[in-house]
Amino acid sequence: MRRGFDSRTKKYIGKEIKNKNGKSAVFTKVSQREIKSNLKHSKENGFSVKEHFEIANKVVSVYKGSDFIKRHGDKKNGTKDVFMERFLSKEIPLSTGNKTRVCTTIKDAFGKKSIYSIELMKPNTAMEQTKKKGT
Repeated sequence: MRRGFDSRTKKYIGKEIKNKNGKSAVFTKVSQREIKSNLKHSKENGFSVKEHFEIANKVVSVYKGSDFIKRHGDKKNGTKDVFMERFLSKEIPLSTGNKTRVCTTIKDAFGKKSIYSIELMKPNTAMEQTKKKGT
């Protein structure tokens, strides 16, 4: 799954992706690494590795259709010039029969924005979970 993700997304590396709100972010090798290694939150939310990668393979189109929810400082690392922006997708049906909404995190490091991670969330709690991020 991870290798398939790399081959499916390598065409986006270095490309600026603009979402429906006009917000832009670049897809990078770090984007690939973080998305394929950071499965913890999706799994904690009840989703499988297969479901995570089903969405990971669509990360660009998911981001393009997502709504901006919030921006906050990078509290994890305490760097004042680094911010996180959270975007939330509409409900997406999965091949397993489950449904998800996806929180895409954009990292704004010193004015350079890149797609950083995704988290699959249950549709009924996704907005509340996203709004709590970074608080």
